[in-house]
Amino acid sequence: MGYTARKIKNNIYIYHESYKPRTQKIVPRDNYIHLGFSNSMSLEEAKIRCKELNIEDQIERTNIKKTQTLERIRKQKLSYVAFLPHTRVERFISELEADYSDNPERLNNVKKLWSSASKIITTLKLDFTKFFDNRNLVYNYFKNEAYSPDYIKKLIWIINKWGEFSARQVSAYYKDIPKLPSTAKQIILDKRQGKDDIKRAADLITFKELKNLRTSFKNQELEMQWNWMFVAFSFGLRPTECDWLLSQPHTPIEYDKQNKCQVLKIYQSKLTSVDHKDRFKVIPVYLENQKEALKLIESKNFKRPLNKTLKRIFDHNVQTYSPRKSFTDFMLENKFQLEDISIFLGHRSIDMTWRHYKGRTKFNLPKRKAA
Repeated sequence: MGYTARKIKNNIYIYHESYKPRTQKIVPRDNYIHLGFSNSMSLEEAKIRCKELNIEDQIERTNIKKTQTLERIRKQKLSYVAFLPHTRVERFISELEADYSDNPERLNNVKKLWSSASKIITTLKLDFTKFFDNRNLVYNYFKNEAYSPDYIKKLIWIINKWGEFSARQVSAYYKDIPKLPSTAKQIILDKRQGKDDIKRAADLITFKELKNLRTSFKNQELEMQWNWMFVAFSFGLRPTECDWLLSQPHTPIEYDKQNKCQVLKIYQSKLTSVDHKDRFKVIPVYLENQKEALKLIESKNFKRPLNKTLKRIFDHNVQTYSPRKSFTDFMLENKFQLEDISIFLGHRSIDMTWRHYKGRTKFNLPKRKAA
């Protein structure tokens, strides 16, 4: 791109080609002298001058870009200092570290939230004394970004925590940003449905569908991936819990004397807010498919599949989280109670199991008596 010289019928012509829009134009001869060309130049001399012009243009564009970048950084710094004073931010982070000193994983997540929240505060130029008054500005930002409602809830929490801390530091009045209104929440949900780059929730699969598609996992490596899906489905495991099982030298099996059955003891790394000893859950090895899955766990003959592999094999949005999502319906079909299924999944409340893990169109009719 830039200037080029060509010789056509003993005459030298100078062309200028640009990116946007993609065009190539002949430079008028009246402009030759201003660009450093002359009619007496040879083709080689004209090409050398073209290279010099292109280098000069490139240097100029680079300088302009550097100037714009420096100006943008300067404005960002000024905005950051104005709304997030360095000394106060340091004290705020120190307070967070003190609050979560016994839980490093939780502290790490909170710091990531604060990093996102600080960008929002400086972008929108939010003064903590006017958080409540500017709540619609914050809501509109969330709408434009199409964040998930759960993530928005966390961001509002950390922003309000900063506001409360700042008010204590300077003895100022402060009022929280309220939770996201239902109307705004619905707008965000609708917008997320229309975006192609949003990660969709995993679809449910049935045990019959999983068994029938076993032949689609043809070679040995794919067979190990099907085994992974089977293990996750049989015990309702998170992908990280399956990975944890693979890392254990021995299968974590215990015997439950009260129910007279074996139980699989699983560590839940996701529970960052509870003590390490309380992160284990137990799942009974009761059904035939669970006994078969236990043998696969003992042999370590399973491997986590890639979501793109599952997308190729299944005709809908099956992901590595689909087996866990499908566990509830499968156990209900086998006459387990929802309260117990919630314990097997490691949920803190049955409400979580009911709202997010029960298929909304699945139901079981009572068995009819013979005539």
